[in-house]
Amino acid sequence: MVRSLRVVPQPLGVAHVPGGSDKEVAGGVTAPFGGVVTFHVTPGDQLPEGSVVATIEAMKLEAAVTTPCAGQVARLVIPDGALVEGGDLLLVIE
Repeated sequence: MVRSLRVVPQPLGVAHVPGGSDKEVAGGVTAPFGGVVTFHVTPGDQLPEGSVVATIEAMKLEAAVTTPCAGQVARLVIPDGALVEGGDLLLVIE
């Protein structure tokens, strides 16, 4: 039996929540590669340089994201669990 089918394109929900790829933000922490981000900090946390602030998971590989400097977490740019691309701004350290 042959059936006729009409396909109507529909926009999907947000699959990628860009934090932006502006690497010039002072104290900005960016994603090393694309994947799902899980944060381990909240705004207001005081951190020494090199602290693990998040992990990025892609294809069963997890990588730690660390701070480039000591300071306080000013803001998380994207929501926890979001899909990011390499270079996306994740959070800002003041």
